[in-house]
Amino acid sequence: MQKKVDTGEFDIHDHLNFCLGDIVFESLFGIPATAQLGEPSIFLLLTQTCLHSVYYRMMRPWLAPNILFRLTQRGREYFKIVKEAHNYLDNMIADKQQHYKSRSPEETARLSLLDFLIDHKMKNKDWTNEELRYEMITIFVASYETMTGIACFALLMMAMHPEVQEKAREEVTNVMSGDDISDTEIANLKYLDMIIRETIRLFPVAPLMPRKVNADLKLSSCTAPKGTSLFLLPYATHMDPEFWDKPKKFIPERFTPENSKDRHAYAYIPFSGGMRSCPGSKFGIVCIKVVLAHVLKNYHLSTTMKHETLRVHNHISARSVDGYKIALKAVN
Repeated sequence: MQKKVDTGEFDIHDHLNFCLGDIVFESLFGIPATAQLGEPSIFLLLTQTCLHSVYYRMMRPWLAPNILFRLTQRGREYFKIVKEAHNYLDNMIADKQQHYKSRSPEETARLSLLDFLIDHKMKNKDWTNEELRYEMITIFVASYETMTGIACFALLMMAMHPEVQEKAREEVTNVMSGDDISDTEIANLKYLDMIIRETIRLFPVAPLMPRKVNADLKLSSCTAPKGTSLFLLPYATHMDPEFWDKPKKFIPERFTPENSKDRHAYAYIPFSGGMRSCPGSKFGIVCIKVVLAHVLKNYHLSTTMKHETLRVHNHISARSVDGYKIALKAVN
C-alpha cells in the first residue's frame, strides 16, 4: 500500500483481498502464503471465481439440480473449479498425513487448524479425508470472504467519516507500543471494535441466513409448520427503528456498554446465533482489528464516495457495487 500514497484513489479491496487471503491461508493450512508477493495459490484464485458461480446458482432455484447446472457454461466452469480445489486440498492432506508425527497437547495448541484436525484424526480415527477437505473449504471460504468485505467497508466508512477515523487513530497510537501488536493491545482497541461492529450492522456479513424449521414455530403473525424453509434477514433486523435510533447512520458509539445493555439479544445478529452461530467470528474480528490498526497507524484515509449514495448488493456477503475507493496520505 505504500506505493499508493499520494497517488489518488484506488480500490483498496485489491490489496486487502490478498492480505487477508494470506492470513487465513497460513492460519488454516500452516503453509506459507505468497499472494502479497504476487504469487497467489491456485486455491485462493479458484475461491473467488467459484463464489460468483455459487451466488449465481443460489439466485436461480431452477439450477439447484446438478444435472441442470451442468448444462450451463457457468455450471461446467464451477464443477471444473471444484475438482481442481478438491485435488489441491487432497494432495495437501495426504502430504501432511504422510509426514505426520504425534504431538503433545502443548504442541497441538500452536498448530494450524488443518494440522490440528489431522492430529485429531490420526489419534482418534473418526474423520475421513473427505470430511477434512469439506470442513477446510467451508471455513476458508467463509473466513476469507467475510473478513475481506468487513475490512473494506470499515476502512471506507472511516474514510467517509474523518472524525471517527481520527478517534480510532488516536486510540491505536495510544494502545500500540511498537510495530507488532499483542493480545492485550488488541483487546484494548475498544473503539476500533465498535467501528467494526457498526460496519457489520450496516453491511451484514451474511445478508440472508436460510434455516429449516424442525418443529412447528409460532410467530407473532402466523405459525411456520415443521419442514418450512425460512430466511433470516440481518439487514432488515439491523435497520429496525424499534431497536436502532437513526438506523442508516454510521454511529460506532451504539456499541458502548451503556448503549448496548438494554438492546434485544437478537436485534444484532452479525454471525447468526445459537447452535448455528459462526465458529470463527472471534478469529475474524481479531484479524480485522490487527489489519485496520496497522493501516490507521500509517495512513490517513480519504474518499470522494459518500455514505448516502453508496450502492450495495448482496453476494455471499454484502459488497459495494462501485468498489472501495480510498486515497492515502502518510501519517507523519
